[in-house]
Amino acid sequence: MFFIFFIYLFFMFGMLSGTFVLGRLVWSFWLEMLVQMCIFLINFTYFFCIPVCIYGYTFFDFCLLFTLDMFSI
Repeated sequence: MFFIFFIYLFFMFGMLSGTFVLGRLVWSFWLEMLVQMCIFLINFTYFFCIPVCIYGYTFFDFCLLFTLDMFSI
C-alpha cells in the first residue's frame, strides 16, 4: 500500500514541477509524463530487477542488512 502512495506522490510532484519548469504548454504535460516514466523505470530496474535477478535480494534487504551492521558496532 505504501508503494502505491509513493507512486501517487511521485506523479503528483512530477506534474506540478513539470508544469512550472516547462510552462503551460500542451506538449509539456506529455513530455513530463514521459520523463517521469523513464525515471521510474530506471530506478525500478536499478533497485529491484537487477538485484533480484543477479544477487537474489532486493535493495530494501540490502539497506536493512547495512543498517543492522552499522548499528552492531
